[in-house]
Amino acid sequence: MPIDSETGKITYIEVVAEKGSADELYERAYEWAKKYFVNISSTIKTRNKEAGLLEGNTRFKVYSTDKKGKQIDAGVISFDFKIEFKQDKYRVVETNFRQADNSGNAVEDWFDDTNEKAIPIHQEIFKQIDLEARKMIDSLKEGMKPVVKTSDEW
Repeated sequence: MPIDSETGKITYIEVVAEKGSADELYERAYEWAKKYFVNISSTIKTRNKEAGLLEGNTRFKVYSTDKKGKQIDAGVISFDFKIEFKQDKYRVVETNFRQADNSGNAVEDWFDDTNEKAIPIHQEIFKQIDLEARKMIDSLKEGMKPVVKTSDEW
């Protein structure tokens, strides 16, 4: 998992080259977000086309495996994301991964491996965090591709 050397937080950052003005890229990203997130109004916290910025917070369920091999609910993880736009490129940042229950503890607290019984569960959840973070970035990259308009002229 990528760890920011300054903050010590799990942080995914990717800059993607994609043709288009900052405004065009912003519009594509917002259209992607409306399809990707179940509730866009509670997910997107900042919409600022002039500044080339979309910010939000999302969440997903995580699971652990019990001794019998059955998947059990292990809670919900939330994280912040930011998508910034410039001419012919955009940057996505995902960070502040935390438990979405009442504690709101940062998942980086789980790096403390003094509780040996918890290590396998935390490792299992870290894998799910990594998959979910990468899935969102991959989906965004696909959604940011320009729509090819075909002509029906013949």
